[in-house]
Amino acid sequence: MPGSLSVTKFRNVTIKSVAPSITTTSVSGVRQSKQIAGQYWQMDIDFTSLDRSEFANVMGFISKQRNGLYSFSVTIPDISEPAGDIHKVLEAGGSSAMDVTSNVATGSSAVAFDTGFTSTDFTNAGADLNVGFRAGDFVKFSNHNKVYQITDDVVWNATGGGTMNIFPNLVDAVTTSDTIVYDDVPFLMFSTADTQEYQYSIGGDNQVSITLQEAVGE
Repeated sequence: MPGSLSVTKFRNVTIKSVAPSITTTSVSGVRQSKQIAGQYWQMDIDFTSLDRSEFANVMGFISKQRNGLYSFSVTIPDISEPAGDIHKVLEAGGSSAMDVTSNVATGSSAVAFDTGFTSTDFTNAGADLNVGFRAGDFVKFSNHNKVYQITDDVVWNATGGGTMNIFPNLVDAVTTSDTIVYDDVPFLMFSTADTQEYQYSIGGDNQVSITLQEAVGE
């Protein structure tokens, strides 16, 4: 059932990149490896101590998803925001729209983009064009739900564009009609647990931990 997890008071978030592969070694010692399934993200999330209202909100939301039956959107504080200097430009104001500037096929790992930000906007915000994005920042595209990670620092050009290298390779093609989400990036996830545990304590020290997996292809 679509929806967004509204209580995001997380204490710890463990992010796992899962890329199933198989490796064989010949008698002569030659190793051969190949990926056998698409990459996806997993998360182990521990909430901070929740008050009664927050605790009930999380319980009700997970129950609404029938534990692991439905997927939902999760935005991770800090992690879903860019670590690159584009965040300084965003804080200074202005249009945050980012567009794909060329058609890119499924399986590609580089995507060109353009924004309304210019080198002047970076300078005025005290930002560095050479690290507009940092390796490790997350992005997603408007035409599908997969979340990608930028693998190299991204240099912005004077007119507000550049090229990002991403992991994994595109699972769906993107075109010039698509936009890029790079701030408050939502992950489409589902609970991997058939049984969800909630630790309620009289007096307000309520604890919840959830394990999630990315819902690729939905």
